[in-house]
Amino acid sequence: MSEWRDAVEVPPRQPGEVPAYVETYPAEEQQRVGLRVAGRSYRGRVGERRRYADGREAVHLMLWPALPDGRRTAWFWWDLEAFELRASLLGTSPVEEHFHDGDAVRVHRTDVESNDVGRYEGFDPWKQPRVQVRVGGRWHDALVWHKIRYKDGRHAVQCKVKFLEGDNWPVIYWRTYWWNPAAIRVMPGSGDPGQPGPVVEW
Repeated sequence: MSEWRDAVEVPPRQPGEVPAYVETYPAEEQQRVGLRVAGRSYRGRVGERRRYADGREAVHLMLWPALPDGRRTAWFWWDLEAFELRASLLGTSPVEEHFHDGDAVRVHRTDVESNDVGRYEGFDPWKQPRVQVRVGGRWHDALVWHKIRYKDGRHAVQCKVKFLEGDNWPVIYWRTYWWNPAAIRVMPGSGDPGQPGPVVEW
């Protein structure tokens, strides 16, 4: 999130200011987002959206944690450079609809048992290795949060991967892939901005 800019809160509505369009979302359809306010990270759900005649959009968010003044809801201007769109944990991206030769292979819960894990290694925040994962025949940016070593010698990585959907909107998905250096490539300087190359053993 260090590359994001802060989200901007919408000022109180002025007298006579009427949105051109208002849409409210039921709980099961609310978009999950990540955002930063005054340098602090928050999670949110979009409960309502306003569109104005001049093209601006605003969203009403339920926030975790609460804002410094105790509020758990607030309006913010919609800005893709200030929001990280997060898919539902059970959601599937259109990018994943077709498997191509050479794509990274997902590890599903039914593929392994919990007692098959030999070692579960996490990376400190802001030091997650940067990788690119091949999915749908294309490379996608991702961060590795955990490396999993199985007792049978296989490895896997849990990633926060970014797929571009619709009008090239970046949407974040959590995925676990079997480790394959031909389908998951570690980016130069990954894990430590001061190093010329990867600083983790794969």
